[in-house]
Formats: sequence, C-alpha cells, structure tokens
Amino acid sequence: ARALVEAKILENEEPALATAIAMSLSDKPVASESPSAAAAAAAAAPPSEVDRAVALLRGLSREELEKAGTLKVLSTLLGNVVKSPADDNFRKVRLADGHISRALASPGAEALLLAAGFEKAEAGDALELRGGPEVAQ
Repeated sequence: ARALVEAKILENEEPALATAIAMSLSDKPVASESPSAAAAAAAAAPPSEVDRAVALLRGLSREELEKAGTLKVLSTLLGNVVKSPADDNFRKVRLADGHISRALASPGAEALLLAAGFEKAEAGDALELRGGPEVAQ
C-alpha cells in the first residue's frame, strides 16, 4: 500500500493533498524502493479506495478546491490525527460544521477520509476514526 501511495504522490500536483495522503496512509518508510519501482507497482495494482478518491479530487479545478477549502481541510484533519493520534478531538469530524461540510462536499473528499480509516457515525452526523491511536499511525 505504501508503494501505491508514494506513486500517487509523485504524480499528484497538489502538495497539500499529497501530504495528507502520505501522512494518513504511511505505515513505515520504504527506503529500498525507488520512485520508478513504486510507480510500476501502482500501475500493476487495481485501483484502491484512495486511487478512486484522488482521481475524483484531481478531476476538480484548483479554483473549485480552493473555494471549498477542500485541500486545506483534508490536510488539517489528517495531519492532526497523525500528529496527535490519541487526541479524541482530532478523531471525530462533525459534518454539520459549515466549513467542513463545504470542503467534504467536493467529490472524493469524504471518500479519502473513509479510505484513511474514518467511519460514518451511527447517527450520520460525523466521521470517526475508531480504534486506538495505533490506527492513525
């Protein structure tokens, strides 16, 4: 999975999204794998949930993403969980928040959080990262 994410980051032109993806899905460094090997492995693998979410986001214009705040919100949400995996404040995303709901309305945004391990709360009003802090690492 790490090789797939690295390959997506190499081809991704949005640094904030690339950082968010890398932080949310990295498990450990892969020093022996070259970028070209990672790209080859990614090309051979079937599309994952991350691939589909990133493809949807990349289909939007920079203006659409900036207007909605999508990349900034994704980067912040995922970055906070990686920096402080045990902090419950960062493990729940309230969908009623106007800024967050606007950002996650962009096609692929919520799917990326779901691919990163967030789950819909039973009430449907939030996304939650369940499990212990090790889930975010």
